[in-house]
Amino acid sequence: MKKLVMILFSCILIVSLAACNSSENEVDQASQEAVNMEMEYNLETKEFSPIMMQYGTSESLEAYTFAAEHPEVLDYMPCYCGCYEDDGHTNNTACFIDSVAGNIAKLDSMGLG
Repeated sequence: MKKLVMILFSCILIVSLAACNSSENEVDQASQEAVNMEMEYNLETKEFSPIMMQYGTSESLEAYTFAAEHPEVLDYMPCYCGCYEDDGHTNNTACFIDSVAGNIAKLDSMGLG
C-alpha cells in the first residue's frame, strides 16, 4: 500500500513540476487524472487497468488474476504478514481484491509487493 501511495505521489509531483509552464487548468486536469487511476481487473474481458499494466510484474498480475477469478480458494488461506492490523485483511483474497462490483474487481495494492 505504501509503495502505491509513493508511486501516485511521485506521479502527481512530476506532473505538477512538468506543468509549471502550463496554465493552471492543465495542471489541475493532469493531477486529477493521476489520482483517478484505478487499480482494476475486468473479469469479463480479463484485462487490467493501465496503472496495473504499468506497475505490475507478470507474476503479480498472474496472482491478481487468480485471486479475482478464484476467491473461493484464497478465502480459506489466512495472511500472516500483519496486514490485519493495518488494513483489516482476514485472508489472502483481501490482500489482492478490495471489492467486486459486476465484472470489475477493485484491486488492493498489497499484491504488488
